[in-house]
Formats: sequence, structure tokens, C-alpha cells
Amino acid sequence: MNNAPILEAKDISKFYEDGQVKAIDGISLQVKRGEILIIHGPSGSGKSTLMHLLGGLDSPNTGEVFYEGRPIIEMCRNRGFRVKNLGFIFQTFYLWQNLNTLENIMLPLLELPVSQRERFLRVKEIINEVGLADKINTSVKFLSVGQRQRVAVARALIAKPSVILADEPTGSLDSRNKESVLQLLRNINKKFKVTIVMVTHENTSREYYDRHIHLLDGKICS
Repeated sequence: MNNAPILEAKDISKFYEDGQVKAIDGISLQVKRGEILIIHGPSGSGKSTLMHLLGGLDSPNTGEVFYEGRPIIEMCRNRGFRVKNLGFIFQTFYLWQNLNTLENIMLPLLELPVSQRERFLRVKEIINEVGLADKINTSVKFLSVGQRQRVAVARALIAKPSVILADEPTGSLDSRNKESVLQLLRNINKKFKVTIVMVTHENTSREYYDRHIHLLDGKICS
């Protein structure tokens, strides 16, 4: 079994406003393969910035982030790397309102050399996992908020990534849909052995994660 961390941040910092504001201040962190890691903290604590750095969406001013031991920024320069290895879920979903459920879920596969038949087979598998088989041809603008979040989860999974990074994935949901999405992420973690890093300002029940860190003013405080 490979016990090496799948993601690792080494003494990373991120500055804004000419270096006067530190969104992330000297964080070192390992993400274990197959775990669900919660990064918790209040608004403005640096959670989203940290997630963007871990996913290679942004570069630290100092320090470095590694994916399976390799610098993630260098790896992200390779075509298709991010799509194949990293799935993203955002609070605002970022769905194309003029497309239906099927088309939104399938979008990441357009960057990969995958046949049309394989695309449909993957969508069929994933859409059953998220419980939206009856909405496959429905425009996402007609879906409920909870259903849209499930489309976003399915889209993050479609390329079979090793890691899913979720930024406040339940922030727009009511309590019932929040629990439903958290259970969905836990089921996906167990079934597909995918590592999940989730940032949130909300308290999360222990049954939905393996490890928890608290962020405050750009630093890990617990």
C-alpha cells in the first residue's frame, strides 16, 4: 500500500496587496490518500485560497505544493492533467444554464481522448450514483438547488480523478440537502476510493470526515 501523501503543501504562503496581506501564512500540510479532510474556519481565514493552492488553480508566493511527490504547478502545465486527477466542486456550482444535466456532467471529458460511447457510459454510471437518472435531459436551470449541487458533484467525478476539492459544497443548501450531499460525498469516497478535501465554515458531523483542521488568519491552529 502506498502510504505517501497524495497532496502535500510545504511551507506555503500567499500574499495579497503588495505582500501586506497574508491569505496563507507558512502552511505545511499532508493529505492522505483515500481520506476525507475537512478544512474548517471562519470567513476570511484563507480556506478557499488554500484549496486553490492545493488544486494548482493558483501559485503560492513561497513554498510549494506537490501531487504524488511532483510539483503540482508543473504537472498542471501538462494537457489534461488537472481534469484526469483533480475534480472541483464550488459553492456557486458553475453550471452552464443553457445545457442539460447530461451535457454539464460530460463537459470535462471533452478535454480528454474519450470516445462518445465511453462518455455516455461514464455519465450513466455517475448519474445513477447521484440520483439524477430521471433528470438526465433536463436543463439545469429547471433543477432545484440540491439537484444542481449533485450535478456539480457528478461533473467533478466524471473523469475519475484521484482527488476532489470541494469549496463550501453545502453553503447554498438547506439542512436536508446539506446532509444529503455530505452523505453522497462520503459514499463516493468509500466506493471510488477518491480523496476529498472540503473547506467549510460550518460545523460538520464526524461521520462525514476522517480528519479535521482549523484555519484562522491563514494559519493552521488545530
